[in-house]
Amino acid sequence: MDVAENRHGMSTLLIRTARDVKRYRNWKRLLGIIAGALAILVTLIYIAAALYTATGSFTVRVNKLDAANYSMVISDSRDFTQASTRLDARANEEVDNVCYTEVMNDLRAEDGAHNGENYLATTFYVRNDGRYILDYGYELYVSNVTRNLDKAIRVMVIINDTDVKTYAHWDDPTSVEYVCPFDESSMEVFGVTENFYSDNIVMQGRADHLAPYATSNDYVKFDIIIWIEGDDKDCVDALRGGTFRVDMTFSIINAYEED
Repeated sequence: MDVAENRHGMSTLLIRTARDVKRYRNWKRLLGIIAGALAILVTLIYIAAALYTATGSFTVRVNKLDAANYSMVISDSRDFTQASTRLDARANEEVDNVCYTEVMNDLRAEDGAHNGENYLATTFYVRNDGRYILDYGYELYVSNVTRNLDKAIRVMVIINDTDVKTYAHWDDPTSVEYVCPFDESSMEVFGVTENFYSDNIVMQGRADHLAPYATSNDYVKFDIIIWIEGDDKDCVDALRGGTFRVDMTFSIINAYEED
């Protein structure tokens, strides 16, 4: 069976029935129809250290498929009144370092882009507008970084309000990086971060059994918050003028009908 891979090594769409899946546990042996690849590209951030000014944007793109049976859409509101294959929102033009507690105290529960003065935050929703049940993967990866700004970055990913993880680029994989190493205002240390998956990939994930919205009303909520952690030991003057940008892709791994 032919299995295509996208630029980040993630499998493209395999179409098969649930009966086939049960019959052959090793998916590489399954015969199916390769229907193409669906990717949602989320341009999340173009963030600059102090004294750097640039115009950025938040962009979501979906690579369209010919078959409506395999369709995922995005919206910046949970009612999907403007469901689309592309979303654009304005990003901050200048961002300074900030500490975790300042971000959390200022963060607002809003849909779409809701940036603070010194952090970027966006909320969007993904749903299955096709006919088949979907298994999908997602990857948040670094598309641009200068002056080692990634060393002081924090990336918080929240899925459906309950799955909360904060990622940092650890200097030493045998040690740990904290969400906030030491906050002077509260005199506290906050949480251990997840290490970047690699130098160029922040995180990867997979979710199974996303039912068609028409029959389930199911959707998935994503919150992405990114800031330069001012209490990180790597947050130094040498980062001034640095840039950091990440993109996020969603790809269908499998699609099938319920027995």
